Amino acid sequence: MIPELGSILLSLSLSLSIFSIIYPLAGVLKNDPYLMRSAGILTLGSFISLFGSLICLAYVIIINDFTVKYVVQHSGTQLPLYYKIASVWGGQEGSLLMWVFFMNGWAVLTALFNNILPVIKVKVLIVLSLINSGVIAFILFISNPFERSLPFIPLEGYSLNPMLQNVIQIIHPPLIYLGYTGFSVIFAFSVVSLITGRIDILLSDWLHRKAIISWVFLTGGILSGALWAYHILGWGGWWFWDPVENASLMPWLAAIALIHSLYLARKSNIFILWPVLLSIIVFALCLTGLFLVRSGILVSVHSFSPDPHQGLIFLLYLAVVISPSLILFAFKGQLFILNHSGKYKSKSFFSKKRLLLSGNIILLSALTSVMLGTFLPFIYKLSGVGSVSIDISFFNRMFGFLFIPFSLLIAITPLIKWSDYGIQHIRGYLIANVIISVISSSVIVIFYSDDYYFSVWLYLSLSVFIIIITIEDVYIYLLRKGVRYKNKYRYAGMVSAHMGIPVMVIGIIFSQYYAVTKDISIETGEYSSIADYQIYFDKVDVVYNKGYVSEVVTAELYKDNKLIAKLYPDKSFYPERNITITNPAVYHSISDDLHIIPGENISGHLWTFRLYKKPFMSFIWFGGFLITFGGILCLFYKNAYIDNETEYEK
Repeated sequence: MIPELGSILLSLSLSLSIFSIIYPLAGVLKNDPYLMRSAGILTLGSFISLFGSLICLAYVIIINDFTVKYVVQHSGTQLPLYYKIASVWGGQEGSLLMWVFFMNGWAVLTALFNNILPVIKVKVLIVLSLINSGVIAFILFISNPFERSLPFIPLEGYSLNPMLQNVIQIIHPPLIYLGYTGFSVIFAFSVVSLITGRIDILLSDWLHRKAIISWVFLTGGILSGALWAYHILGWGGWWFWDPVENASLMPWLAAIALIHSLYLARKSNIFILWPVLLSIIVFALCLTGLFLVRSGILVSVHSFSPDPHQGLIFLLYLAVVISPSLILFAFKGQLFILNHSGKYKSKSFFSKKRLLLSGNIILLSALTSVMLGTFLPFIYKLSGVGSVSIDISFFNRMFGFLFIPFSLLIAITPLIKWSDYGIQHIRGYLIANVIISVISSSVIVIFYSDDYYFSVWLYLSLSVFIIIITIEDVYIYLLRKGVRYKNKYRYAGMVSAHMGIPVMVIGIIFSQYYAVTKDISIETGEYSSIADYQIYFDKVDVVYNKGYVSEVVTAELYKDNKLIAKLYPDKSFYPERNITITNPAVYHSISDDLHIIPGENISGHLWTFRLYKKPFMSFIWFGGFLITFGGILCLFYKNAYIDNETEYEK
C-alpha cells in the first residue's frame, strides 16, 4: 500500500507541476493576477507531494519491504538505520527523487521570496516547473523507485553498496545535489531576463546570494567526496580526475566565474552578458553531471550502471532544456547588451575590471581543459575513428600552467582600486613581495628535502606570494577601516577563499612530489618502517559484524621510538553482494599522513601491505575548509555592491 501511495504522490506532483505551467502561463498571457497567483500555490503543492513520496520511500526501506525492487537492490535487514536512510539516495531512482525534491524546494523558496516583481516571479516559476516536470516524468514512467519485485519476494536484500557504507556518503550526495539544483533558479532568472530584456533581474542582491549559497553547497559536496575517496578507495589519493569527479568540478569552476561576473555587473553595469551566458553554462554542466553519473557511458567507481537507453533519455532531456536557452541567448544577446550595457574604456590594462574578466577567462580555460580530457576519449570511441587515451598528467599540466597567471590575479586584483589606477602605484610593493616569496620558498625547498623539483619551488613561490600579499592587505584594511566597517564580512570571505587556494596548492604539490610508497610482505608480530615511522603489526582478528565479516589488523605506529597511534585497517566480506572491501587506516598529523592498506593473506600469518606517507595532506583539507568558509562569510554582506535597490527589488 505504501509503495502505491508513493507512486500516487509522484503522479500528483507531476500533475501539479504541469498545472503550474499551464495556469500561470495563461495568467501572463491574459494579464490575470488570479491565474498568475496560482504559480506559487501549485509549486508548493508539487513540493509537498514529492516530500510525501520521499517519506514513503524511506519508510519502505526502514521496514524492509522487499516487495519493492529498489529496497531489494539497495537495502537489507542487517543494515544500520543511518545507512538505511542513506539508501534513499544510494541508487539511481532514489537519488533522482532527491534531486527533483531539492529542485522543487528551491522553486518554493523563490515563490516565497516577496521582493520579486510578481510577473517576473511567475515567469521564473514557469521555467522551473518545465525543468521539474521532465525529471518527475522520467522518475514516474522510467525509473520508478516504487516498482514492485513481485512475483519474487526475497527474504533479504543486497544491502547498500559497501563502498557507500561510510558516514561521509550520508552527507556527500545531498550537498552535491543541493548545489546542482540551486543553480536551476539562476538559470531560470537568466532565461526570463533574455525573454523580457531586463538586466535588473540579474542584478538583484538576492540572486547573487543564491549563486553563492549553491556554490558553497557544491564546494562542500566536492570536498566531502574527495575526503571519502582519500579514506575509502585505498590508493592514497583524494582526486583521480575520474569522469564523475570532473562532472562536479566543471560546474564548480563555471560557478566561480558566474559569481564574480555577477559582482562585476552589479558594481559597474558592464560585461552583463557574462552572467547570462555563465548561468546557462553552469546549469548545463549540472545536468551533464546528472547524465554522466547515470548514463553508464563512462567507467567510474562513482557512477551507476542503469539501462544504457536511459542515458539517451537523459541526453535528450539535457538538449531540450539547454538548447532553447542557448538559441534565445544567440538571438537576443546582442540586443540585450546594446540596450543595457554601459560603455567601458579603461586607461590601464591592469584595471580591476579587466583583471576580474581575465580571471573568468582563466577559469573557463580550466573548464575547457577538463571537458576535453573527460569527453574526448568517449567522442573518439563513439565516432569509430579510433581511440585516444588522456591520463592524469594532461590535467595536471593544464592546471599547473593555468595556476601561474591565476595566482597572480588572486594576489593583485584585491589591491587594485575601482578608480582604474592600474598597478603603477603598487609596482615597487609587488616587486619586494616577489623577492620575499622567492627567497623564502627556496629556503623551504632546500631544507625540507634533498630532492629538488623546480615545479615544487615554482608553485610554492606563487602560493607564498598570494599568502604574503593577502596578509599584508588584511593588515592595511584593518588600519584603514577597522572591524566595524559594514563590508567586513564580504571582505573576510574573500580573504578566506583566496587564502584557501594557496594553502591547498601547497598540500597538493608536497603530497604529490614527496609521497613515499612501500609494498611489504610481513608476518604478524614483526616490525616494518616507512620514512621516519615504524609500524608493529601485532595481530589479525576475525570479527563478525552485522551483515559482514572483517579481518581486522592491529598495527602500532611509532615515531622516534614513541607509540603515537594504534591503527585498525581491515578487509571486510559482504555476503549479500559477495564482495570484499578493503578499508585502509589513516593516521593524520599536520606534517604528514600515513596509510596502511591490507593486501592478501599469503599463508598463515604472512600478509601483504601497502604503505603510503603523504606529506602536508592537512593543508588540502584546511585549504578546502577556508574556501568553503569564505563562501559562507560572503553571504553576510549588507548591500555591499550597490548603494540603491535595483528595480527588481523595489
